[in-house]
Amino acid sequence: MKKDNKPKGWDVKVRDIFSIPDVGTTGYVNPRSTLDVLESSGGETRNVSPWKRHAPNDKVVAHVQVGVQEKVKKLQGILDETLVRAGLAKSFHSEFYGKSLLRNFEAVLPRKDAESEMAYARRALGSSDMEFLLENLSEKAALVAFDLGSTTTHRLWTKYGNIDSYKPSSQMKHGGFGEIYERQEHGEVVENQFQESREQVSLRDFAAKMVITENIIRNDDIGEIARIMSEAGVAAACKENDLCYQVLVNNAAMADGHNLFSAQHANLGAGGVISSTTLGEGLKLIKQQKSVGGGRALNLSAKYLLCGPELEAVARKEVRLINLGNSSQNALEVIVDAQISGSKYFFVARPSDLAGVILYRLPGDERPRVASQRNAFGDNSLTIRVAHTCEAAAVDPRPIVYNPGS
Repeated sequence: MKKDNKPKGWDVKVRDIFSIPDVGTTGYVNPRSTLDVLESSGGETRNVSPWKRHAPNDKVVAHVQVGVQEKVKKLQGILDETLVRAGLAKSFHSEFYGKSLLRNFEAVLPRKDAESEMAYARRALGSSDMEFLLENLSEKAALVAFDLGSTTTHRLWTKYGNIDSYKPSSQMKHGGFGEIYERQEHGEVVENQFQESREQVSLRDFAAKMVITENIIRNDDIGEIARIMSEAGVAAACKENDLCYQVLVNNAAMADGHNLFSAQHANLGAGGVISSTTLGEGLKLIKQQKSVGGGRALNLSAKYLLCGPELEAVARKEVRLINLGNSSQNALEVIVDAQISGSKYFFVARPSDLAGVILYRLPGDERPRVASQRNAFGDNSLTIRVAHTCEAAAVDPRPIVYNPGS
């Protein structure tokens, strides 16, 4: 039998593209049957045979043309089936249908002879391919839940904005064009003064992580991973919700030195329980708000009544009465959120008319970021980290009215 002249103990990992720039005094390449190996020597490119020995300083580049594409295809198929099992994608039939994650993973990481289930789970969890699958599963679960935001209410009455760095950013509130005035024949056109105010906003980072162990993989707890990461997406959405309501509840001072809700901003109602009287007052205060220079009335309409669970029943009853005869477009809507406690409540105009609270995010990272990291050698686990960058701020007091309640 003819012996090949490969070096003893030679082993090659299949990669998309690998390069050996300088072979040195002795050099070998294992092209396998699926690789197209090219040798560049003296400007000439030609095919080389398996286990060819190369002269010093030869350049050898091996391109994986077959095998890797098939592997990527299998990984995508396993991921698709895993998403189906986790309830994150529509069911379809494939070669991976109905199998456990480890059974499917054998298509890309063959099992060794007499290798136990736990030993294989440990080896699989240490591979970059399993990391790819779990990170994608985690990201999909988190983002689906975040986008749904089923337990949040802030998206109805706030507006989104972007800040491209973590440095304090000055967010401008424009005064608008102002009024236009009658001009007599040959008279001069009145020049409006551009007025503005600014609020300082700084983004904040929020993050948490979970560890996936070999036991989870061995037990095929795909649904559990998806459920936990869905909760991570919900947590990110709830963090945004909390920040927006904290702006209202905290009633912090603005750049002009006055609290968000104050007599100076003409958006503070007389304390009282929800009734036709207090509802009428809140609607009036928003309607009478003026431009930044005070030149004209904005004629805003309150669209939402925000209150806590304690006031839900009476709020819905009283709002139903004042909505009689109003079109659905002009009807006041009740939003109940547990972030509001006690007897306080708020009136808010449509954010498309004028936004009072803006939720800021990083451009390009408006959704949570999911990343994975294999832990130290000997620790057979994978850490999944979920991070989100955002901050809410009051930029304009005019479209919000506050009533402290009884």
